[in-house]
Amino acid sequence: MQKLYILISAFLVASLAAYATDDPQANTTTGASFGNHFPHFDPSLNGGKGGNSWREARLIAKTYLKYNNIIFEYVDSSTYSYSNRRGSGINPEDPNNDEHILFDNSYTYEYSISKGAYHNKTLRHQNFNSNNKVTDLTYQSWNVNKNPPTWWNTERFLYHYDANQKITSSYYQTWVGTLWINHVNSTLVYGTNNQIKEVNSTGFEVDYSYDMNNNLISSEEMVFDQNSNQWLNNERKTYSYNGSNVNTYVLESWDNDNGVWQNKSKWEYQYNNSNDVTITTEYSWSGSYWQNYKKVFTSYDSHGNMIENVEQVWDQSSSSYLNSKRETREYNEFDQPTLITTNTWRVNNWVAYTGDEQIRLYYEIYDPTSVPEIAATTDMNIYPMPANNELNVDVQMNRADNVHLMLTDMFGRAIIQQDDHTAASYHKTLSVANVPSGNYVLMLLTDSGDQYSKTVVINH
Repeated sequence: MQKLYILISAFLVASLAAYATDDPQANTTTGASFGNHFPHFDPSLNGGKGGNSWREARLIAKTYLKYNNIIFEYVDSSTYSYSNRRGSGINPEDPNNDEHILFDNSYTYEYSISKGAYHNKTLRHQNFNSNNKVTDLTYQSWNVNKNPPTWWNTERFLYHYDANQKITSSYYQTWVGTLWINHVNSTLVYGTNNQIKEVNSTGFEVDYSYDMNNNLISSEEMVFDQNSNQWLNNERKTYSYNGSNVNTYVLESWDNDNGVWQNKSKWEYQYNNSNDVTITTEYSWSGSYWQNYKKVFTSYDSHGNMIENVEQVWDQSSSSYLNSKRETREYNEFDQPTLITTNTWRVNNWVAYTGDEQIRLYYEIYDPTSVPEIAATTDMNIYPMPANNELNVDVQMNRADNVHLMLTDMFGRAIIQQDDHTAASYHKTLSVANVPSGNYVLMLLTDSGDQYSKTVVINH
């Protein structure tokens, strides 16, 4: 489902970055970078799907692939674990960006083409307050220079909220030696209708304006120029509406030489009877008029799920729009996307072409209304996810012990069982080549009574 209020939220989030990026895979494939992201600043996402009935599905793994002119090749894979019956799903407007997800722990593994295997890349951990709001988000990278290799602090976000649980400030910090060092402090100011009125931060400021119906009509961003030691206009975004639907969105940039706002890009939107966007038309500014640039045609299934985006680019020589890219999506019974694929128009046909992308998403069914779960632990690391032929298990225990390892299906039936005596650091590689594709639970029990468990996805 493609609603323009979600798109506007994305524009708001983009404005909150001190050093903005247009790469939707920036966080997933590289981890946070200095000043690049302020996760959880978008309250409209609220963690994604889940939490409204006794039977929901939550995202537990995501794999990102790119076409290499032969096959869709693995780039990276992320896993998500939760506690307290939280559940999350993707942002439908930016499916490979997972910064809104309410996980306890998320591991990202990077695929090595030369080795044909995944290796550790990024570990993210979040803590929550009693109102289920994220209080801190910590990034760690896999440090191979340590002996033995270990997860090492790199970056952290701290969040503060008011009495109504609206975010009021965020601190961005980096790990230097043995200390967290502040770099970016962002504060949010709300108006009388609890809408964001101002965002003030190290290096940038954004002011928002609304109409009498509480629709966002403009945002103006300023950046601090260290050379001149003053604040300078940077970008302005304006919106017009038909009811609650956005008709047009205009992006302008500031011309310092002439001291005026200059048009940059414009988008126009058309809707169906369900208020879903069906046609998006994009224009670029020629210097004196708006010129055709791109059209996107969106279609939906009977549940209102977006199943196809067809992008056409304006061809000056033929004075017409020509097919360029297509995105298709498949869904599960909970209307959550399971497969997102892009194709390129080549020789009058849609084909997989170099650079096309594929996102595979995996879920587990859970009961968000039940009693709280045992808190998710960083002590048990399982990779890759999803597993194909092999599954690696790393567990850091308190002591050497006898362990019982068991892989069960979702009905509790044992598929694999193994007993070992191990030191405190336990590693095991299981062959799952003959285990049918699906969701499973991996459990490890010790003679001392410790218990570790995580959901596993196997996909052949």
